[in-house]
Amino acid sequence: MADICLRKLLRMAFCCSICSIVARAEMITLYNKTERDVFASMYRPVSLTNIDVQSVVPITIKNGDSVDIERPTDERVLGFSFSAKDLGNSIEADAFAKIAQANIHLISGDSLYFALDGPELKAYDTVEYEVVLPAVNKLKNVRNQILQFVTPSIVEYIRPIASYIKKTSEAVLDNPHKDEVAHVRIGNELCSEEQVYRKKRLLKVQSALEKLLGRSIDTRNVPTIAILGSGGGYRAMATLAGFNVGWNVIGLMDATAYIAGVSGSTFTIGQWMSSGFSVEQCKEALIAKMARGLWSVSIN
Repeated sequence: MADICLRKLLRMAFCCSICSIVARAEMITLYNKTERDVFASMYRPVSLTNIDVQSVVPITIKNGDSVDIERPTDERVLGFSFSAKDLGNSIEADAFAKIAQANIHLISGDSLYFALDGPELKAYDTVEYEVVLPAVNKLKNVRNQILQFVTPSIVEYIRPIASYIKKTSEAVLDNPHKDEVAHVRIGNELCSEEQVYRKKRLLKVQSALEKLLGRSIDTRNVPTIAILGSGGGYRAMATLAGFNVGWNVIGLMDATAYIAGVSGSTFTIGQWMSSGFSVEQCKEALIAKMARGLWSVSIN
């Protein structure tokens, strides 16, 4: 995916400076840059299920050689392969979809290059072959050189992350709701489940506030209190854990209707909600594991 994005960016960057290269030409030269012969044939797609072949003899481009063809004036697809058996005067749509293709009538410039991208045979126009492909390959070489210097300590740092991802994947696969179809509800009011929760929670919030303030409160005047945790890695995680304890000590945790957070705060919220611990137990458990690294703070 990164290679594809890079190719698009580089292509846009160089198009303005090489307009003479990308100008459409009457003739197109097919260059074979592989070590094997390439076979190509021109097709006219009639529909998704009906592929009609143009009445021309399949082209053979010897390795390291080139062949000139006339640019088609209407829609044509150039199918190409290392095997002549993949191409023919009649071809089923399913088989046609499996062969490498290029929209020959839309090719920019007067050249088309056949080259390998790993094990796959692909076709590139001039900009892609002369500019984008070398840049992508150079970046791949730089990446490989960097990976050669990966130290054991970095590997040890990555190991718990990989373990965490594996566990998360297993949780997704074992999710009892994974086969259910999700629907987007359209409306301006809270969903029925949350409305039920709000009514039930209201009574507990009212009781907690009356106890804290030492007086009765009309149900209509009970506020909706929420805790919002910020991002910030370890600091956000530790700060929210401590805040929750203090919030609970003064009696406001039971008066809270919602708790939400982003990034680092979610490590505290998620651990607390999933463990069943009290806020005090959650804080102590997080402190005991923080020294092992952010990916090792699971308290479940």
